[in-house]
Amino acid sequence: MTLIQIYELIKSGKLMFITKEIRRLTAEGRHKEARRMKMQLPAFVVAALFPEERKTEQAGPYTGYVLVDVDGMKAPATDYLERCKAFPWLALAYVSTRGCGVHLIFQVTNGAEQHAAVCRALQDMVETTLGEEVDRGCTDLVRTSLVCWDAECYFNPGAEGFTLERKSDCCPTTNQTTEAERLDRYLDRVDMGNSWVKGQRHGLLVSLAFCLNRAGFDQRIVESECLRRYAEPDFDAKEITKTIASVYTRAQAEHGANRCEKPFVFPEKYATSANSANRYAKNDTLPAEETDNITNEDFTSHLPRFDKVVFEFLPALLRDMIRPGITGEEFDMALVGALTMLSTVTPNVYGQYHGRYTAPPLYLYVVAQAGSGKGILNTMRPAISVWQNYIYNQSNKRVKEYEKKDQNYLIAVAQAKRKGTPLTIDPPTVVRQINLNIPGSITQAKLTEVLAGNLHYPGLMHESEIGVLTDANSQDYGKYTNMLNKIAHQEEIGRDSVANKYQYCEKPLMGLLLSGTFGQFFKFIPSADDGLFSRFLAYTIDKPVEWKNLTDEDDKQSTGKYYPDLGQRILRAGLFLDQNATFVHYTKQQRDRMNARFRRLTEKAQLYGDNERQGIVNRLGHAHFRICMTLTALRKVEQQCTQENMLISDIDFNNAMEFILVFHEHILSLSTRLKKEGECPPATNPNIYEQIFNELPDEFRTADMTLRATSHGIAPRTSARRLKIWLDKELIFKLSAGKYIKKKQPEAGNQ
Repeated sequence: MTLIQIYELIKSGKLMFITKEIRRLTAEGRHKEARRMKMQLPAFVVAALFPEERKTEQAGPYTGYVLVDVDGMKAPATDYLERCKAFPWLALAYVSTRGCGVHLIFQVTNGAEQHAAVCRALQDMVETTLGEEVDRGCTDLVRTSLVCWDAECYFNPGAEGFTLERKSDCCPTTNQTTEAERLDRYLDRVDMGNSWVKGQRHGLLVSLAFCLNRAGFDQRIVESECLRRYAEPDFDAKEITKTIASVYTRAQAEHGANRCEKPFVFPEKYATSANSANRYAKNDTLPAEETDNITNEDFTSHLPRFDKVVFEFLPALLRDMIRPGITGEEFDMALVGALTMLSTVTPNVYGQYHGRYTAPPLYLYVVAQAGSGKGILNTMRPAISVWQNYIYNQSNKRVKEYEKKDQNYLIAVAQAKRKGTPLTIDPPTVVRQINLNIPGSITQAKLTEVLAGNLHYPGLMHESEIGVLTDANSQDYGKYTNMLNKIAHQEEIGRDSVANKYQYCEKPLMGLLLSGTFGQFFKFIPSADDGLFSRFLAYTIDKPVEWKNLTDEDDKQSTGKYYPDLGQRILRAGLFLDQNATFVHYTKQQRDRMNARFRRLTEKAQLYGDNERQGIVNRLGHAHFRICMTLTALRKVEQQCTQENMLISDIDFNNAMEFILVFHEHILSLSTRLKKEGECPPATNPNIYEQIFNELPDEFRTADMTLRATSHGIAPRTSARRLKIWLDKELIFKLSAGKYIKKKQPEAGNQ
């Protein structure tokens, strides 16, 4: 495909919808969704042709073009692009996908052997002349440029060729020396914004290694420089080199790419695609124009999954809960299950949310088809059982001592009565058995008694079959659903009966981890109006079950011992937290970010959802704080910190937000099914009205709304009611009969 054809593609409207959608998501701070959508855009390699794979050693003829990428600009991108037109060597220029940068493609006369040097010369010239910082990683032959819509794209078919004069032989400069100097400058900028403190170094190094790999730096040079800068007695050369080598091996395909967008294969041999194995290679045609065909029937396939990059920044104990070899959806289920389990190994960890005492335990259900891998949660159970059994056994010793004292006391009472002498000893203080492993088949009275006896130790009710709780709540002795609602908020519970008298627990602490099929789930929570539904975090998988290949992991005896051995570390973590109280709280900046993001989510729920959706958002804010408490407690254990007052780190704040954003979409998807009766209905798009609103032009007619709603399977009468809601909320204004105008929306800052 020639450069003029690329120019025509950029200028046409074929990529307009997806480009605008990415910019909207970016403006709303929904960066993860924006990144996923960017992966649908085509890309092309600027500098060389690649007949087969996009690898440096397989590069074909040199095209004579060089990419200079400018991103994160302070000035408007359109103004910057106008100034760029003064360069006589500029052949093509257009605003980047997110709208805050530009892609500049220069024509050059030098050959491929001087490509990196030409790139650096042009980067220096652009940065010095126009003042904005450029991406210094764009110096390799495999660099791609993402194609997006820009109606004002600049194209100069008569661009001059930029020539870099060769340096004289008296000043030889090896590639390695030049690369080492660039790496040195790169790391200087990195170190200005990061603190290599104990407990965070591994996560920072992993992230840095991924960035350096994508920037194209050589692994050996990176290892040498990182050892010089970051090696410490407790962070030695072996750990640093092993971490960097692991990242470079895992991300080998991304070396020098600097981004993970799905490339697009162009059919003609001028500017080629980034990957000839792309799914469009067979017919060599452009992807269909982006439309609004996001149907309700296939919405579950678009539910977000957890970003593996985020996993690298989690506390080590949480990362290690996912045994090596676990992949795919099983990996995600193990991750959310591990988070819930560890939230209950938090004795003496507390905080305040909206002025009320709160502790970390979480409620979570994993809902998936039978045979989809939910059993991984049971496989992980031995890790948490070590802690639970230890506390049980220690408590049992104290109970036996109490029983002896109580028996002696009763004997003393009997003797005093028989002899008529006064009683000289006091009754012993009652000691109750602590039991952190709470079964789902339990009575209201027993549940209250157990939670009261557990004191400040959170219990865990873990059932691999949701039906166990459904059966218990259908019996007269059970029916503790209302108690679960209170326990979720750690409110006082009580139960009065003739047999057991009055039982109560002032601060019940219990996590709840359930898994089951969709049919089991809908029997347990038949309606979204049930307050219990919004108290749970949710992770769902609804796709055909695939065969899971057997591996040599089954040949190792150590595989079966992995979680029991890990349980010893969890035990030590729990004991450390039990001996060192922990008060967790946000920083002011984090509170501001929370307020801004959840205010925006609440407004969206009001405009595009209903009361049920607003309740979900409010409770997710509380869940975010509890996840932060869990992560902070694990960091405290890593650092062996004994101070009580603990601030949430920005890394853990962001990690918790990633969890919440994924949970949010899964909960909303599940909620759309609860309103149906009979056979389990398919998931629908919970964001459908927001999507329709964004698709409508600034001024539109009732017919436009009806047409778009009908295309999504929404009845005209329903769309008319939604128009009335938008009018009442002042989201739109009526110009005349059947004609409306949108209210201008303020631009949301990135949170």
